[in-house]
Amino acid sequence: KLLKNSKGYTLLEMLLTLIIFALIALWLVLAIPLLKYQNNFEDYLPFMEWRVFITQAKMEIQSSEEMWILNNRLYLKKDGAVIQYEKYETMIRRKVANEGHEPLLMGIQEVNFMLEGKWLQIRAKTKDGEIFKEKIWLPKHLWKRS
Repeated sequence: KLLKNSKGYTLLEMLLTLIIFALIALWLVLAIPLLKYQNNFEDYLPFMEWRVFITQAKMEIQSSEEMWILNNRLYLKKDGAVIQYEKYETMIRRKVANEGHEPLLMGIQEVNFMLEGKWLQIRAKTKDGEIFKEKIWLPKHLWKRS
């Protein structure tokens, strides 16, 4: 008689409970790596900014007509205008026709632009002492002029 009056889970209730549990477990599995990434984001930020800067510089070098380095400044001639990359205070900035002020990379202590054969090497040291280097292959039309 005791079993006839007691209520238990039906199959539908059990499936609903299992689905809710599975969704919560899936959310946790997906959220934990994101939380770890968020905590380490500050560590990767200078490297990501460096990669963006190098990508922009490569695109501009590829499309430039001439290139030279003078007084540790990189000059590119494009569409008749001279584009200048230089260290200014604690940043690398870009100027066009010796005008404007476009900050490209912040928190820089020193930067060096060096030609090594058919390569341009850019080396930067951050204010935290981290050193970034990149060698950029020069397009053939810049070999003679650089």
